[in-house]
Amino acid sequence: DLASRGLAAGTVQRVLATLRSAMAHAVRMGLLDTSPTTGVRVPHSVARPIHTWTPDEAATFLDHLGDDGVGVLFRLALVTGMRRGEVLGLRWTHVSLTGGFLFVQVSRIAVGGLVIEGPPKSRAGTRTVFLDPQTVTALRHLKASQESNGHPSDGLLFTDTGGQPLSPWWVSRQFQRVIAMAGLPRIRFHDLRHTSATLGLASGESLKEVSSRLGHSDIGITANVYADVLPETARASAARRAGLMRGIRVVRGEVA
Repeated sequence: DLASRGLAAGTVQRVLATLRSAMAHAVRMGLLDTSPTTGVRVPHSVARPIHTWTPDEAATFLDHLGDDGVGVLFRLALVTGMRRGEVLGLRWTHVSLTGGFLFVQVSRIAVGGLVIEGPPKSRAGTRTVFLDPQTVTALRHLKASQESNGHPSDGLLFTDTGGQPLSPWWVSRQFQRVIAMAGLPRIRFHDLRHTSATLGLASGESLKEVSSRLGHSDIGITANVYADVLPETARASAARRAGLMRGIRVVRGEVA
């Protein structure tokens, strides 16, 4: 029934896993003789196509961002690959501007019609993410602006003008507005994460580094999700290796 409503196979699998756990507990407690989930067929997971921007499109997006909180939020999501909830859960106590890094410890996600704050998606989601100098500068300006307006030093990074947390739905709508104004191909907010990963791999970032930065619980997840990107990255790596080897001389069977 869930699959027929159009829910992704992965979502259906997680729902079934939760039901199986609950029903198994009921059997152990003597509330049920058998679990009604026994024999339920699980739909096969089919990978959804990944939509990302090219380096030029990503650069165009950054050029269209303002220096306000929303602009910094979008920049942070693109360059780090953090999830929307992870970005919205950031507090200034999680950020080291002098060290150029931040801690992902909290996620603010939409569940039904509510926004719930909790730990990241997995244990690996609690992580340290290093920042580029331009993003650190943008965060410095944002912090200075907030402090001048009486924003608490331990408060959330991204709030509305009244200091209230931003709605995840509002953030996604603003994202669509910005990319329409920039004339960019339409993608989901979550595809900023995919774009960050693919550009990282293309730039020479290792699979392990990308996996750690994204907070994947297993490097295999990263490899499976970005399998189509890896051959192109491997070819580029092969070309770089060959470039390094040009001019290496072999003397008496040994590399000189």
